[in-house]
Amino acid sequence: MKAYIGINEVPVNVKVILDMGEPVVIEVRDVRNGLDVRPYLEPTTLERLAQDWMLDNESTAEVCF
Repeated sequence: MKAYIGINEVPVNVKVILDMGEPVVIEVRDVRNGLDVRPYLEPTTLERLAQDWMLDNESTAEVCF
């Protein structure tokens, strides 16, 4: 999923998996330099990205692995 984070709206690619039916963000990669910035994000940001992913994939979330 593509998203924009932070005050500067940094473009990122987000990878999410379902763990026991709940979305878990496993990677947030900065599009500009290819670095995984997930370890530097606050938990609330990761939760918001996971919720956004669920909303985007509501109809297919049950079959994603």
